[in-house]
Amino acid sequence: MNKEYYKKYYEFERFHWWFRARNNILKVLIRKYFPTSTYSQPRILNIGVATGGSTNLLKEFGNVTSVEYDKDCCVFLEEKLGIKTVNASILELPFEDNYFDLVCAFDVIEHVDDDYKAVHEMSRVVKNGGIVIITVPAFMFLWSNHDKINHHYRRYTLSVLLNLLTNSDLVVLFKSYFNFFFVFPYCLIQSVS
Repeated sequence: MNKEYYKKYYEFERFHWWFRARNNILKVLIRKYFPTSTYSQPRILNIGVATGGSTNLLKEFGNVTSVEYDKDCCVFLEEKLGIKTVNASILELPFEDNYFDLVCAFDVIEHVDDDYKAVHEMSRVVKNGGIVIITVPAFMFLWSNHDKINHHYRRYTLSVLLNLLTNSDLVVLFKSYFNFFFVFPYCLIQSVS
């Protein structure tokens, strides 16, 4: 992420309608599929912390370990929010097998060339019976300058993502496009601009 973009992204992550809607959806899904009452001290791995919004969201569900690939972003997180972050890649997570109860990667795997290895690593570090939550941008036809700025390799369809997950020995409990009804107005806006 561009250093100058941190400040803007920090504000987006906390106040923009898209992030607020996504966070509400994520909280509902986490409560449904990860009932914290069944865990004494849930261990949560948050991969791709960006400016810390997702770590703050996950703290209400358990003890969060945050991983961020970008060293400058790690410094920003500690200086701005006091969030200690493990500087590591999703492709080589520095954790033992079957360690975390919940593993999250919110808009992360589209940033790496080898998304299979990324998902396999997540599968490796989650406990048997644990939960993995992944969000990704949808539909290559929506590819835009935003994807270029954010160094994305791809966008996904549900079938492509499901294939990736099942080939990593993960059982899919829930799948969906969210904010789907905004796709059509966005296409209109994109075609005009």
